[in-house]
Amino acid sequence: MSGSRSRLPIHVMLLGPARRRGAHCGPVLRKTILVVAGVALGLAAAAAAVLVVRTRPHRKPEHAECRIAPTTPGIDVSYHQETIDWPRVRRAGIRFAFIRVADGATVRDPMFATNWAEAKRAGLVRGAYLFFRPDQSITAQADLMISAMRNRDRDDLPPVIDIEVDGGFPATVVAARARAWVDRVRAGLSVEPIVYTGGDLWRNGGGEALAAQPLWVAHYTQPCPTLPSPWTRWTFWQHTDRGAVPGIEGAVDLDLFAGTLSARRPPRLGAMSAAPSPGAPDPHAERAPIVTISGLSKTYASGFHALKRIDLTIRRGEIFALLGPNGAGKTTLINIVCGIVTPSAGSVVADGHDIARDYRAARARIGLVPQELSTDAFETVWATVSFSRGLFGKPKSPAHIEKILRALSLWDKRHEKIMTLSGGMKRRVLIAKALSHEPEILFLDEPTAGVDVELRHDMWQMVRELRAGGVTIILTTHYIEEAEEMADRIGVISKGELIVVDDKAALMRKLGKRQLTLQLQSPLDRIPDALAGYRLELSRDRDALTYTFDVQREQTGIAALLRQLDDLGIGFKDLRSSESSLEDIFVSLVRARP
Repeated sequence: MSGSRSRLPIHVMLLGPARRRGAHCGPVLRKTILVVAGVALGLAAAAAAVLVVRTRPHRKPEHAECRIAPTTPGIDVSYHQETIDWPRVRRAGIRFAFIRVADGATVRDPMFATNWAEAKRAGLVRGAYLFFRPDQSITAQADLMISAMRNRDRDDLPPVIDIEVDGGFPATVVAARARAWVDRVRAGLSVEPIVYTGGDLWRNGGGEALAAQPLWVAHYTQPCPTLPSPWTRWTFWQHTDRGAVPGIEGAVDLDLFAGTLSARRPPRLGAMSAAPSPGAPDPHAERAPIVTISGLSKTYASGFHALKRIDLTIRRGEIFALLGPNGAGKTTLINIVCGIVTPSAGSVVADGHDIARDYRAARARIGLVPQELSTDAFETVWATVSFSRGLFGKPKSPAHIEKILRALSLWDKRHEKIMTLSGGMKRRVLIAKALSHEPEILFLDEPTAGVDVELRHDMWQMVRELRAGGVTIILTTHYIEEAEEMADRIGVISKGELIVVDDKAALMRKLGKRQLTLQLQSPLDRIPDALAGYRLELSRDRDALTYTFDVQREQTGIAALLRQLDDLGIGFKDLRSSESSLEDIFVSLVRARP
């Protein structure tokens, strides 16, 4: 798979830069590489040949399967392709792209966020894959994929587990560990993962635990792919690792989908709300504004300027995160939008209704979970939530109240008085109250402050399900990692001013920095003059080079750096990438304000 190895094995290093840009090898080429690598390591050529050939006896049955048109062309990419001109790729006839999330449990692909956003913007159907390392943490590898695709769109392709190496395990163990990954990702994303693999791992069988998964087969050199046992049909076929596509420098993997993307059944996504009726608007399509804030200011009698001309548009169905330090104006802004605080100037329109001129209609469309735990201590959970629904003029609906209470693990406590509940359970009651009248807009003001890990997990799962049902979510949080994981767009407010609003991926791309660390095979006394242009840092132990690059640049320079290292005879045994977190960006933005 394209650029699937961040930790480059010896046979990839031996082949040099041209080979690194490609994918894993076809069956014939892979055997040749194993022999070459064996010689390079000082092994006898005859022994290497025996190692390659000895698996041929007892080979499980395989068969070639051709599929007649229609098929749909696509690609799979990683950071090896550097900066991709995605609109040009789309114009070249490519209709889908699989984008690498990570290599194993620790090496994240530094170009994933950029490629993920730009492929969608160019109109390609996108999917994500993870290069699976059976000898590393299954949970960590699964959670990387879940995190990457948590906010996946309805039309995105299912997640892919890329199985190419055995990690020293027999095939049956590899399949069992991959099965555990598949089960965890399926539970986390409510969609059936795809297995990418070739025939080499399964020559003696062992893949039966994965037989039910859709197959993305890697097979070159023949007009029809040979399927590994136990699969009998393919869904995707990677037919070459040496393709050429306008908009991509160098070789790239080319794939086919067996069918048309428009005819495929959309992946299932769980939702608390009922499925949209036929003809209803797609909640994941490009959305019109649902909240429009214009020229909003708030000055208190003391002369303190809490808000200074805020202009903001919230899109229907998105998750918008509002970040800012204490006292920045987050809660004031939310309270004005919810009609609790009167602005000094400006206007707020919620779903077409002005909050000042048409308060009742606007407020009925908004649910609010405040920071403060304010409930009637002597009422039961059921009465509290039901009463809140009635305040908005909604008819009684025991079924809806029951659904909310069950979703928030409050059903067994429905007859208990609020005063007897723990702080975490009281927070759940506030969320239930906010959802009682079925709002289209939900404000969450520091919703996980002071709650336990279990509630935080349950609450974010509920947020995802509400978003899948079309509810617009606006949240403030001090847990910046939550905003980084959950939000579609992010706004940063400081000293009453909105200093930036952007798509999360675009914000990370424009303001983030990324680092590439190369663990050297042999220490260096100094950085060669020929590498001065890369501004590399040599570690204290002199056994690692760190390259920092700006994601805004058209060319990251990674491939050129790797080629130059190879030309200079500087080998490396490991490669790791890291990038600025949203917290790093947030801190730098706030500190930059006077």
